[in-house]
Amino acid sequence: MANSFYKLVNCVNDEVVYTDTTGCPSCAAHVGDLVYTNLEPVPCWYVFNTDSTPGILTPVTIYNELNCDNCLPVCYTITGTGNVSYVILGDTYIIETETAPVKVCSFSYPIVSGNDHEIFIGGECNWNTGCPIVCYALTNCETGAVIYSYNQELAFPYELNETVKLAEFTGCWTIALTTCNEELPYVSTTVTQTYASCTECNPPNYYKLESCGSSDPLTVYTSQDLSAYIGKTVTMEEHPGCYYVTVFPTTFPSPSVVTIISSFNSCPECEAQRYVLSDCDEIRPNIYTTTNLAAYVGQIIKLTFYPDTCWSVAESTINTSDDLVIVGDTYTTCLECALTAPCICSTVTNNSTTTQTFGYLDCDNTYGSISLAAGEQSAQQCVLKWIFPGGWTLPKIVTNCGDCVDGKCVVPKPFRSVRPGYNSPSCTTEYYERIACSYSEILYKDVIAQRYGIAPCCPEEESFRLDIKFQLLELQAINNPDYLCAPTSDCCSKDNDCGCGCNS
Repeated sequence: MANSFYKLVNCVNDEVVYTDTTGCPSCAAHVGDLVYTNLEPVPCWYVFNTDSTPGILTPVTIYNELNCDNCLPVCYTITGTGNVSYVILGDTYIIETETAPVKVCSFSYPIVSGNDHEIFIGGECNWNTGCPIVCYALTNCETGAVIYSYNQELAFPYELNETVKLAEFTGCWTIALTTCNEELPYVSTTVTQTYASCTECNPPNYYKLESCGSSDPLTVYTSQDLSAYIGKTVTMEEHPGCYYVTVFPTTFPSPSVVTIISSFNSCPECEAQRYVLSDCDEIRPNIYTTTNLAAYVGQIIKLTFYPDTCWSVAESTINTSDDLVIVGDTYTTCLECALTAPCICSTVTNNSTTTQTFGYLDCDNTYGSISLAAGEQSAQQCVLKWIFPGGWTLPKIVTNCGDCVDGKCVVPKPFRSVRPGYNSPSCTTEYYERIACSYSEILYKDVIAQRYGIAPCCPEEESFRLDIKFQLLELQAINNPDYLCAPTSDCCSKDNDCGCGCNS
């Protein structure tokens, strides 16, 4: 009898035992069976024929009187590369072979050739239908958006805790298991690349900051997100001067930490000296400018377009605006400047939560004070300057109420475009003004239409209606309600002879 060789596989680990007819006379009768053997510590093994001639043969004794509990089929996920051998059930147990990466439903622990692989054990499976369908939730690394997929190929990067790129969607995605739910919007996905993490998948851009000056050049590299400053010039807390920002195409071994102060469109704009003008009364917002105010730094000035406000001048690096300023008078202190301001009628508001005392200088430069409850506004009075309580940090609310005459507020009189009764004896002044103004608007639109060809949007019927109403109003206006009509004789009466025809 020719010698035959046998391969024994268990369902616990990937160990394989080889034997032959001499070492296992009973193996020939149990090919394709799960048998109880003398092998330790795992006694139950599947027996298969093999054509190969192994180097080491192990004697095996099969105990027919002892039975093995059936191995349950388990789902295995094998990553990497190599040939995968595992046991399936047909008429008898047989060995199936696949190429990794693969997901299999096996009665045995898979045996994989090569070293570049990993085996992940899942739950039980049906040997006839295979591993159960698993659903996955994929989360975008940057936006946090979530998509759902039933693509079973995601099992391999999921088991390896990898981040993937997909053919159907942009960005990088992490993978997690999720409960399958028919109400979720599942999409088809195709993995194109895998990475160890979100950072490796989408590495941060590096940025290069080059100094504008050529006398002492300096270049700074950083991995901070400066995408908003690409192509601009910035200033930093860590280094003086101006720096032009570009993207650095590769990583830098020791990126710096930078704190951006301001950004500019160009190096010349950045290098221009800037000044800040602060309202002495802290009512108006600061003014930032590149107008040359070097001669006024540390002084108090008035501007031609804010003649009632005193401003202190200082150098600045802030780039929030670039207002053109025209300097008027100059002063040594804010108080000296304030005393030259016109005395105006104004009010002050206590916008704090407690009662406060506010000082003021009247038109004669005499100090006075008033107490205001929380939220209260003062009466109108003529002052040169309001003086707020010490340590005041809230917005200063001062309301200009008009001019002062002889130290008193001028009470404004209401203005009427039409004097009461003028040209309107037969109706109220309000009615006359309303019709006259509407008619004037119609005439103006007609002139615009004829001069520039801009057609009015109002329908012609509305224009005709207003025209008729205005003409009727004008006809009524020529009547004098105070005129008394004297009775006259009827020339056409038969009793009178007027000496003329009835048409005279």
